[in-house]
Amino acid sequence: MKSILLLTDFSPNATSAAEAALLLCRNMHRDLIVFNSYIKHMELPSSIGAGWDVEEFSARHHHSKVGMQALSEGLEALVAGEPEGYRPVINFFISDNDLGMSVKELILKNPVELVVMGAVTEGGNSYVHEMNINVVIDNAAKPVLIIPPKGDLKKLSKIIFATEFRDADLPALHYLAKLGGALHYQIEVVHIHDKDDMYDNSKRQHFKDGLAKIRYTGLSFKNINAENVTVRLKHLCQSENAMLALVHHHTSLFAKVFEHSIAKQETAHQQFPLLTFPSNLTAYGH
Repeated sequence: MKSILLLTDFSPNATSAAEAALLLCRNMHRDLIVFNSYIKHMELPSSIGAGWDVEEFSARHHHSKVGMQALSEGLEALVAGEPEGYRPVINFFISDNDLGMSVKELILKNPVELVVMGAVTEGGNSYVHEMNINVVIDNAAKPVLIIPPKGDLKKLSKIIFATEFRDADLPALHYLAKLGGALHYQIEVVHIHDKDDMYDNSKRQHFKDGLAKIRYTGLSFKNINAENVTVRLKHLCQSENAMLALVHHHTSLFAKVFEHSIAKQETAHQQFPLLTFPSNLTAYGH
């Protein structure tokens, strides 16, 4: 059985991510893996050549065990409270390993198809910050869904997929058709064209031909002219109550969109869920 991997730090924002992951498991008939990495390796004394802080290590380990116990009881209660429909099997893990290494190992050992985590929270007191978001995206080789504070997938009605007419965009859209069908979302594919940007018309046509083969009610395409791609995308998602989805390339629309929004001052105020796809989509079999 395929699974969804939930990364948690037990913060209030992590609760929103947990609820989103459980909703996806129910609707997509997936099991759930919950993981907490309780050591910030970049902050430990050993990272600068000193010895391990045993008291801090023990305190964090204890906090992780207590937090995971509380989260497991809450999730199990939610599952038990829904007598009808799919009831996912939930497995819980804690570790002091590096987050990126742990995510990679969990995905190698388990049939994970999607990773869910919380967005950056105000104050930066948790492991969820821009460094770890990038670490997860780079190591997962899976779609990564980033849920903002108080994010509720049940209140959304649409997925906006931003395209640059790249080869990886079509496999991502096939996955979105499955996700959108499970959640009853419309899917709007948008290409926001800056007057200074140039693109290959043959790639555009190839993309539109592939898009026409995706059989999904509620799938549409829109071409938009705008001077600021990032601002226009954010406005679209906020005004249309939508999730933003796009493929992660190191030099691409993803880089433009997340140049600032992955920084603390931006994602602390993130208002809509963000779904990123790796450019090598064959890595997760879609």
